[in-house]
Amino acid sequence: MTKALPPEDTANAEKKPRIAPAAWWLREGAAALIWSFVVIKLFVYDIDLYLIEHYAPRLKPLVTFRFFTILGTIAALWLTLGGRHFRAFVAYVLFYPLVVLFWKLPRLVIGNWAVAIAFFPALHSAIVTFKASFIWTTLVLLAALTISISTSKALVITAMTVIALYLVRHYVARIRMAFRPSSTFTDIAKLIRNLWRHIEDQVFKKQIAEAAKLDPDSADYKSKYQGNLTILYLFANVLGFVAEKLRDVAASRKLDIYFIGTLVYTLALTVFVFGAQYWALEKLIPGSFQPRDEAGFWPLLGYSFGTLTTAGITRLTAVSGLAQVFSYLEVVAGLFILIILVFVILTILRERSKEGMDQVIDELRRKVERIDDVLQGEYSLTLGQTEVILLTVNANMVNWMRGLRGMQALEPPEKETGVT
Repeated sequence: MTKALPPEDTANAEKKPRIAPAAWWLREGAAALIWSFVVIKLFVYDIDLYLIEHYAPRLKPLVTFRFFTILGTIAALWLTLGGRHFRAFVAYVLFYPLVVLFWKLPRLVIGNWAVAIAFFPALHSAIVTFKASFIWTTLVLLAALTISISTSKALVITAMTVIALYLVRHYVARIRMAFRPSSTFTDIAKLIRNLWRHIEDQVFKKQIAEAAKLDPDSADYKSKYQGNLTILYLFANVLGFVAEKLRDVAASRKLDIYFIGTLVYTLALTVFVFGAQYWALEKLIPGSFQPRDEAGFWPLLGYSFGTLTTAGITRLTAVSGLAQVFSYLEVVAGLFILIILVFVILTILRERSKEGMDQVIDELRRKVERIDDVLQGEYSLTLGQTEVILLTVNANMVNWMRGLRGMQALEPPEKETGVT
């Protein structure tokens, strides 16, 4: 007979990771690296050839005879890890995208409810504007590729125009978002209100009316009675739980993470767009930036960052008149971001989002109160009394709902045996 661990030892045993931290990081890093390489190799660029030619030309035989390189790598891993660990490693790497999509992301969202709720407007916006965003993003990527490889002035100028229009579109979208008559959370409040009418008519009232037609002493009535109580109890607890989470987010500063992230993205996009414009301008008018031998994409991207932040951290200077005009435009864009977008995003949009979140919380609170009214009107029970009744029927369900809301589990009452 095995000796049971004390409660504290059991808890500690359950918290121990299945693999060592070093092995976990090695496995995650290898899986992410391999899949990143596969995606870039298949859909973007022959990154292996580029890296070998520019940084390690002596390793070129490894790419030329890649079949033998792969065989040798597999054999070395198999020998190092052993049969069982090697099979687990290979399976994990092969199914890594599915692991991320169906395991890691859901766990991350569930474990970070507050942050997930704060970023819900971004998810909603991405879904609503997916078509336009996909088309514009594709155009911008093609424009950036055109600037990097094309020698045609007409094509380069067209690419510059596309990238500039994308940046202007982004600025306009941010301002329009702040001055919309309703925020994402306001729309959610309206959706809850409309859905509730359907749920109350088609679920609560219908089920209660069907139970009222049955004989109160029949088994069917008792089954309907318990089923109706369970539905009302579950709805009340789930709605109350969501309202509590929203209230926590509204009371915290986590909502600001989304707005700060929006500003950081706008800054990064502005730096990239002007960096691409400078690079295109240098290709159209060689010598627009000095020193000329340093006027590549990455140095010009650094020049763009220095111009936007007025840091002056690079040796590059705009020499031609058009290059100076572009530099002044980027300074204006920086002032626009600082004065207009910071004010719009961190004040108007923030307050509008909090107002919308308060509306959602108020709607959820009213629905819980409505459920309590139904319980009292139809069954003369409070929500607490309903919980006690259901505890005798399905204690696991009741305690799971209590645990979800951070409440202590309850022991079901002992059933009467009829023996005195």
